[in-house]
Amino acid sequence: MNAGTQTYEIDLSADPNWSGAVTRFRLDPVNSNGVACAVDYVALSPALLPPRAPYFDPIVNSPNPVFVWQPATEPDHAPLTYDFQLATDFAFTNVLLATTAQSLTNFTYVGPELDGVHWWRVRSRDGGGNVSPWMVPLQLFVRVWNGNSANDFFTVPSCITNIVATNGIWSGRVIGVSNPVLVLNTGNDNNGLGVNADLYKRLQLRLNVNRPGGYSSALFYFQSPDGTVYTANLIVPPDGQWHEQTIDLSSNTNWTGCVRAGLYPSFVSNAVVSVDWVRFLPSGALAPNQPPVFPILPNLVILAGSNLTVNATGTDPNVPAQKLAYSLTTTPAGANVNPTNGLFSWRPTIAQSPSSNLVVLTVTDSGVPAMSATQSFSITVTSPVRPTVSAATWTNGLFRMTIAGDRGPDYTVFASTNLTIWSAIWVTNSPALPFTYIDPVASNFNQRFYRVLLGP
Repeated sequence: MNAGTQTYEIDLSADPNWSGAVTRFRLDPVNSNGVACAVDYVALSPALLPPRAPYFDPIVNSPNPVFVWQPATEPDHAPLTYDFQLATDFAFTNVLLATTAQSLTNFTYVGPELDGVHWWRVRSRDGGGNVSPWMVPLQLFVRVWNGNSANDFFTVPSCITNIVATNGIWSGRVIGVSNPVLVLNTGNDNNGLGVNADLYKRLQLRLNVNRPGGYSSALFYFQSPDGTVYTANLIVPPDGQWHEQTIDLSSNTNWTGCVRAGLYPSFVSNAVVSVDWVRFLPSGALAPNQPPVFPILPNLVILAGSNLTVNATGTDPNVPAQKLAYSLTTTPAGANVNPTNGLFSWRPTIAQSPSSNLVVLTVTDSGVPAMSATQSFSITVTSPVRPTVSAATWTNGLFRMTIAGDRGPDYTVFASTNLTIWSAIWVTNSPALPFTYIDPVASNFNQRFYRVLLGP
């Protein structure tokens, strides 16, 4: 140790005796009588230091948040890799995602859509097995616009009324022609600031403008940090149909910093504007739209007149999942499918038995371009047995008879006085068998004949 102010560092990582829990250590800086000595600080640090975040967004408006950290400065331990964790709590007892030994100093989340408060942290490791402590956890609040809240947008000026958010759709009616603006509520402040234009370079949205006979000049706009407003055209005719748009902002040199963003959805008074979702995605190529997946549907056998339902709900592998629409490509007469949930239903008529019927279902997603999948199965329709009548009795002026047969079809009782002209006098839908029919007016006729027909 030389005279003057000195800083010393000792690497104890290779000393086999430096292990376990050390309760005390001693410094002997001076071994000469009469020499003054002062100690400024003594610090112990791990073999590797944790990384640090150069900046972080406490609020993120993207279903694919990007996490960025600085490389740990460890020239004696290079190259370094990093472990990343994302959790729902500060103590990381509920870890949603974890990666180990990745070489990049950033991570883009792809998975089930996040919502609300989350926490993330990173640590470094070297090839010798040294692992740094975790960095101090950073909080992240994910705020996306998915139509679930009437506060997804600010309206400037206040010329949109009847604002509601129902079933994931935000909608409102334009009551003036003063260029209504929908400012994306980022959750950062009341002016919509907060979209990180340096990390999120692509915009996707699903918009519906309904104004028959009108026109629409929909625009996406953003305000740069210096206050300049820029716009990009959206192709959204006022036809009451859903239109999806993707805008690549990666080559726009003005798209940088912390920006304010929004929509000019329509310039038409009385237009109804509906928004399904708006989202910003990280830079780089967008993942291609993947087609939906249908479950395997077995072939079925059903009795004519019975009700058949099949849950043919598909799934969408994209993140976030898109909306699915269902339709019938090939189907027997009378069959239907719910266009929103894929529930197939059919009640074959007696005339449709016996028969074999092919059903082809199609599910289409809301991506750009739209992708679809098909699934087919067959339905064999069998004929019910001929109904039988027994135990016909006449008591106290009332005619009674017991009717038996297969359960499922409708049973209609016809009556005639001449075996030529028949009238339906009673019908029951899929009754429990056997059942008793009583004719309360049989005594009004000199003679009356009965027969039973199945339906529909």
